Amino acid sequence: MPNSLQIHLSADPHLIPEKTIVLELAEASKFSYIVGWIIYKLTKSDNITKSHSEFEAINIHLMILNSEQVVYEEDIQSQTTNVVSGQEFLEFMYKMESLVLLLFEKHKEFGPNILQYIHNSLLCNISLLEAFNTLLNISSQMLSMDKLKDTNFLYERIVSIYMRNYLKKETPFSEEAISKGQIFVEK
Repeated sequence: MPNSLQIHLSADPHLIPEKTIVLELAEASKFSYIVGWIIYKLTKSDNITKSHSEFEAINIHLMILNSEQVVYEEDIQSQTTNVVSGQEFLEFMYKMESLVLLLFEKHKEFGPNILQYIHNSLLCNISLLEAFNTLLNISSQMLSMDKLKDTNFLYERIVSIYMRNYLKKETPFSEEAISKGQIFVEK
């Protein structure tokens, strides 16, 4: 249950962007890489997710919706694992990004609390939650297994890791720009 600060710092849970964003090829490639990185983090390096009682099922669901590509470079004897986003998962993340961009329009009202506002709004957005549950239904059907018992946990981890990415990006929404009040949203 959200606390009073979360309720105060969240948007209408029924908020739906008019359109899902469409990115140019170069930006779409970067976005796909970020989505793959989120999946990689959830399945390989996020200790919170790895310690969850349903981690094995979470991993199976995520990997049926996405794929891994292991590249071995002989000359430097190095192995790299890339996660390639599946179409359904990528579409879900495009919906999330579209909602994030819409929520950023409130940057003047929330100032340095804008990322908390967006994070809380994503967690309670009914349309995005429905899209996520549809995604898990697809993976459950593909696997012929039951849906995860704790779907909220996985949803919250995806949102949290995705929002952390905004702090690292060199964008007008970076932590430094927010603290200096230099946030702007291009329309």
